[in-house]
Amino acid sequence: MQLKLPQWLLPLLIISVVILAGCASLSANKDISSSTDASQEASTSPTITVSNSKDNNLPRLEGKATIVMVVDGSPITIEVDGTNAPITAGNFVDLVQRGVYDGLAFHRVVREPEPFVVQGGDPQSKDPDFP
Repeated sequence: MQLKLPQWLLPLLIISVVILAGCASLSANKDISSSTDASQEASTSPTITVSNSKDNNLPRLEGKATIVMVVDGSPITIEVDGTNAPITAGNFVDLVQRGVYDGLAFHRVVREPEPFVVQGGDPQSKDPDFP
């Protein structure tokens, strides 16, 4: 007598095994990286910050910077805080210096309520009529 299994059982088992294998390797990697971080912190003084290797090539801003952006003939003053967000602030200042925002169309401008927010489009498209 042959045992007949439902057709959906085999694909369900395969998917379950793949998911379990993925979760198991992810938790093993977390254990390895957290032990590496702990040993680095223990061997350095508290004033030195250890950065990840993926962050080494990113621009960083130390301190604060003020940028004046002109939109439709009106100046907008932007204060960028590199103390609390050095990579985000550094990326923004770097893009401004490289002229990425020159002629860029902003399709969403929210003035009220504070804080002021703008949403720009694709830097490759300078056409204000293009969404």
